[in-house]
Amino acid sequence: VAKYLKSQAPIGARDTKTLKFFRDNGIPAVFSACMTMTLSLPKLERDNKVLIVDVELEDLKGLVPGKILGQSTFLTQKLLGDDADDNILRFILAFERLLEYSRARLVITNRLHVAMPCVALGTPVIFVHGKALPGGGGNRMDGLDVFMHQVKDDQPLPIDFDWEKPPANPMEQDFKKQVKRIQQLATCHDGISDSSRKFGVVPADWTAGEEEEACTRESAWSANPN
Repeated sequence: VAKYLKSQAPIGARDTKTLKFFRDNGIPAVFSACMTMTLSLPKLERDNKVLIVDVELEDLKGLVPGKILGQSTFLTQKLLGDDADDNILRFILAFERLLEYSRARLVITNRLHVAMPCVALGTPVIFVHGKALPGGGGNRMDGLDVFMHQVKDDQPLPIDFDWEKPPANPMEQDFKKQVKRIQQLATCHDGISDSSRKFGVVPADWTAGEEEEACTRESAWSANPN
């Protein structure tokens, strides 16, 4: 498919490993990151919950204090049973889950599409790396995990990590810059511009002039993505 991709270039790459793969094969590409970075909700009051999503208890021993584990709520992001076949209910449940994440004091997960929305919603999140992450291997996090607290074999949490008042996610300003780039990319490409407006990726208060300005910036950025 390289010929087709080159004809549609620059191609958006969600992670930096994919970005390198495209460029190594002569396909012009930009780091478009993940659309879930653009999710937003009205500011909600925190409920002081610690949510652990799809991480096994055994994987957290020695990482999370026992007191915190005892207070935590264990969830799964996977929709099971008859609910999975109801397309309308799926959206309702997804929105309700986002509300839970936005209120939480802390979220601990090994799922990309739990971690990124949490960062977007301003909820501190710890990403637990492993050899077999749900949905695919660890390389799909390259370039995205820098925006969250993370645990790897060679990179534990700081000893003084505050579990009662978790620190904000790292690189907040860089995260906001990347969100702006996604908004520019979404606004300026006909295939997704309408749905991007519908689902709030593009700010509703942008004027036509601001969209044109964004497209001018995006065009220059895509031409020189390094």
